[in-house]
Amino acid sequence: MECVRIPMLCTSNNDCNSHGLRCVNSVCVSNCETDLDCALNEKCIKNMQDLNYCMLTCRVDNDCFLGHICLHNRCTSGC
Repeated sequence: MECVRIPMLCTSNNDCNSHGLRCVNSVCVSNCETDLDCALNEKCIKNMQDLNYCMLTCRVDNDCFLGHICLHNRCTSGC
């Protein structure tokens, strides 16, 4: 059985706190130390503030959720 996380949109960490997540780039994300801490379709990445979080991975735009695009194998908010 696969574990796939459905992303939730957010405007601040308060939108994610009840789920134990935090808000990064308008999406609630989970903290991680390695890829094993993430869902099957995610990778553990480090952002500019040296905080690790799980990010949805992709090969094409259709791998991402509505409103997101695949850029450098990671789903990011579209314009």
